[in-house]
Amino acid sequence: MIDIHCHIVPDIDDGASDMNEALSMARLALDNGINTIINTSHFNPVFNYTSSTKLKKAVEVFNNVLSTNNIDLQVLLGNELYYNKELMHCLDKKEFFCLNNSDYILVEFSNASFPSNILDVVYEFVIRGYIPILAHVERYPSFAKNLKLVQKCIECGALIQVNSSSVLGSSSSSSQESVLDLIDNNMVHFVASDGHGSTRRRPILKNSYDFISGSYSKELADKLFFTNPQAVIDNEKIDLSEVYIPSKKLGFFKRLFSR
Repeated sequence: MIDIHCHIVPDIDDGASDMNEALSMARLALDNGINTIINTSHFNPVFNYTSSTKLKKAVEVFNNVLSTNNIDLQVLLGNELYYNKELMHCLDKKEFFCLNNSDYILVEFSNASFPSNILDVVYEFVIRGYIPILAHVERYPSFAKNLKLVQKCIECGALIQVNSSSVLGSSSSSSQESVLDLIDNNMVHFVASDGHGSTRRRPILKNSYDFISGSYSKELADKLFFTNPQAVIDNEKIDLSEVYIPSKKLGFFKRLFSR
């Protein structure tokens, strides 16, 4: 599997605290069926996160350490962009990293103040030639539960990522309900770990892959964990021609027991 959202490179942000922690995360990911991770260290113009050439060098060093320790895991370069007004200026200056040097960017928002003009935000990314992936959308209830708005964002060119822990309800039943509503309506394009450590927010995907494969189909699971992430790495377009029509919402527990 391919994890497009993970904070595994050490001493960069609030992810792996040191090299030992990063190596523990790497072994855990590999044992869990993940062979490629896009490291998505936080990028926020307001805070002094490691970026640019220093981050690129840190990823190179970490891959060398993985090889030295016989850990057959590939870590690619990327950023998780925190949306604010300053970010839009950084887009034009190209002070951040796309996902594996592709047209795809991973964007997160404030949990407390999700932008009311999200369609305009998506449009601003798209007209600059980027394909925005909206990170862990289940964290923004006002957005994730508004299926028609999510649909419009997708039609505008955005893609949707949810966290593997939310698929399983590990974080909260409310987050799981939002994720399943989105999956029911073909509005999820990636499931990723958003891994930050080896004991908390771990880089694991297999259980959520098995859940989606069993509750929906293996074809869908492969799409969310293999095919679409590979398209990002290869900088290939992901087909969004499918019609998205929000369905009548079933009761959460009724739907779970009906699977």
